[in-house]
Parts: sequence; C-alpha cells; structure tokens
Amino acid sequence: MTTYTPRHEESGINFTVSTDFTGSNGDTDRTYSLFHASAVIQGMDVVVAGAALQNITDYTFTSNTLTFLNAIYDNQKVTIDYNTTSAASSSDSSNYASTDELNEFMVMKGQIPNPETVGKDRGLELVGTGDSSTTRFYVDNASIISSSYTFYYGSSEAVALSQPLTETTHFTLDADLGIFTLTTAGVTLVATSKVYAVYAYCKLGFSDTELQKQLARAEDTILKETSNHWATGTDDTPDYKAVSDEKQDGKGRSDRVYFLDHYPLPDVETALNGDVASAATSITVSSTQGFPSSGTLAIGNEKIVYSAKGTTTFAVTALTTAHTDEDSVLPFVIEISNTASGTEPSFTVLEPKSDYDLDLLTGRVYVYRDDVELSYLNTSYPPALVRNRFRASYAWGNESIPNDIKQLTLMIASKDILHRAVRKAHGMGLNDFSPSIVNIDEDWIKDTIQAYKNRRISNIG
Repeated sequence: MTTYTPRHEESGINFTVSTDFTGSNGDTDRTYSLFHASAVIQGMDVVVAGAALQNITDYTFTSNTLTFLNAIYDNQKVTIDYNTTSAASSSDSSNYASTDELNEFMVMKGQIPNPETVGKDRGLELVGTGDSSTTRFYVDNASIISSSYTFYYGSSEAVALSQPLTETTHFTLDADLGIFTLTTAGVTLVATSKVYAVYAYCKLGFSDTELQKQLARAEDTILKETSNHWATGTDDTPDYKAVSDEKQDGKGRSDRVYFLDHYPLPDVETALNGDVASAATSITVSSTQGFPSSGTLAIGNEKIVYSAKGTTTFAVTALTTAHTDEDSVLPFVIEISNTASGTEPSFTVLEPKSDYDLDLLTGRVYVYRDDVELSYLNTSYPPALVRNRFRASYAWGNESIPNDIKQLTLMIASKDILHRAVRKAHGMGLNDFSPSIVNIDEDWIKDTIQAYKNRRISNIG
C-alpha cells in the first residue's frame, strides 16, 4: 500500500532562490532539489511570481530535482506543492492489532509445539539436519505468523534450546511459504547439527501477508468512518498523522476562533540543547521522543521543516534566524496573512501563548494578534471571508490505542476473512455453513464507530 503525503515549500520560508537554486539571477535552466525525498510528479503544483507553471513546457522534474526552463529571478516568489510516497511493509504488524491477535480472534491459530497434544511430549519441530552445504529446508506448515518463530540448532532438542539462530545473520524465512534458508554463516554454524523450530501458523491457510493487508484495510476504514486516529505515544516515533499547510478562510476581528480539521494533537514538546545559528541545517534538542519521523516544527516564530530525526537531533531546512539554548520546539505551526482578497497571501508565523492559544484536545485555535494593515483601515487580521488567510501544519492523533479500537480492527478485518473463507468452502463443495455468521459483529461495529467518531466543527465566520 502506497501512502501519499502532501508537502509545501516556498521561498522566504523553506528556501532562498539566490542561494538554494543553481545558476545566477535571471538564468534559465536553474535547478532546485526538493527537501523531502521520494517526491512524485503526480499532484505537483509549481507557481513562480503568481503564475502556475506547466510540466515539460516550463519545468522538468527528475530524481527529486526541478529544472526551470525559463529565466528565474532571485526576487520572484516561488511555491511548490507536491506529494511524497512511502510504501507500507506488508510484514510489519499493524498499529491497532497484529496478525497474531487476528489469528487468535478468529480461532485459526496453530502452534508448534502443539499445546493441544495429550499423552506425549510436546516437542519442537525437526526442520532438518545440516550437512555443511544444504541451505534450503521446508517447515511442516506454511502461513507462519510474523514474529512468532524461533529456530534453534544442536545435536539434540535439549542442546538446541540454548542455541537460537539469528534471523538475517544465520537464516532467512519465507513465512508465507514456510521456506527456511541458511545463509553462508548459518551453514557454517549449523554444520551437521539438527535444526529445530518453534512457531505459530494460520490453520486455515491465510498467509501473514494477506492478513496484514486485511488489518491495514480495517484501519483505513476506521479512519474514514471516525475521522479519528490512534497511536502509541510512548513509542520513540509514534504513528501520528502529519498535516502540511492546512488552509482556512479568514474570520476577521469579531471571530478569532479557528478549528483545525483534525484533532486531538499530541502533547509533545522538547527544547533546544545549545544555541543554534542562522542557516544551520541540523538542530540538537533534549529529546525527539514522541515526534513523528518527519514533519514541521515551530521555534519561536520560525517555521521549520524537518526530513529526519535522531535521538536528539532534527535534520531541518536552513534556519532563517538564530535561536537560543532551551528555546521550546513544538510539532505544530500556526500562520496568518492580512493580505487582501485577490492578492497572494504572505504568511506570518505566530508564536504560541503570546500570539495564539491552542487546545490540543479539540484543535481549537484562538488568535490573539490584532494587527491592522494601514492601507486597509479597520480591517482585522486576518480579513474576514478572504480565502486561505489562516493555515496550520501539525501532527495529530490520540496518544494511546483503546481496547475497543483494537477489537474494532479485529472485527472489521475478520469480516473480510470470513467472506473469503465462505467462498473457499463453497469452491470446495463444503456448503454446511451459515452465511449469517459473516455479519455477527455488525451492530457492535456500528456502535463503536459512533462512540469514537470525531465531529468536525465548521470554520464559517
């Protein structure tokens, strides 16, 4: 499954034309490399001096780099909206529930050793015996559940239990097909010893890859139906959703309250660990725990985009101002513009607590600023009913996953699997099943979705 993330870059905020573009003022064929990797041409919108450019005619895009075919001047305003892609790994556990939990929930989990064995020892599975050359062995059962397996080697089962093999270093496993392959190092280590296995598998033959797809589909359904998202806030990098430059219309002096499209926002904050100079492309902080892997930061009244993080560092776009040790670093940015209708907005980054107040639980923003543009006497900031004069970049999502959401994920995923199981049984001529069982959880699913649904609040002034 490919995920598309919207990105926004503009001159004066994320880059400077004179220094970040190749060539000189007024040259043709000047190039600029986008800050975020994995950018795609689909949905790209490039605007120079208020004019939208056309791909191929006005610019080309290759390997994350834009080449401007026409003359570009240093004083021109350049904005670039685009998407980046990321592919979700089908072998990773889903955020709300794991394939192991789904197998348990649907009572289709088998285990080696078999806990149901009666009257004899519950032994490990003997996968095969090494001969210092053979690399491929076949596990008795396919459809092995991710992260459920351990392989051992030794002259006997008792010896092997203290000698586990290390995945990637000593072996690889095709869990869906049950194919175990020793690496060169593994062949040397095992030599002529026996290889044993402990694992869990799907008794109905559904592969771990297929079950993960069903869980991912269930999570997408929950996000769509509830307009809500959950993450594990105690993770170093929680799975919060990122929003870039969400735009709202101006509401004027009489109504200073705006509501973000998504909420809640995580209660995450860190601080600079040391002074940071202007133009720096890396900042050191107390800790990056709780921040998404990439996104937008606010330090004072500067908006900063970061593409990666370490334990105590962020890789950022070049800073436009210097900052002081212990300055707060926040994962959200609020901006407003007081330009009139029909003109290109020029955004001002607001400083939290002094310029605005943000309620993390509801996404409610209250703007304190009362600037007045002299050429528009008595016009409030930002002007009412003027499009796109308030914007926000932020991470959002709940900081823990309720048991109800885990159960909801399993129920929705199990519906799809039951449909497939029914079709499989029908194809094999086994028709002694009750179709009504497919919808057994329908009422509970509907009630839970309603209970956790976020209702968006209108921003009409």
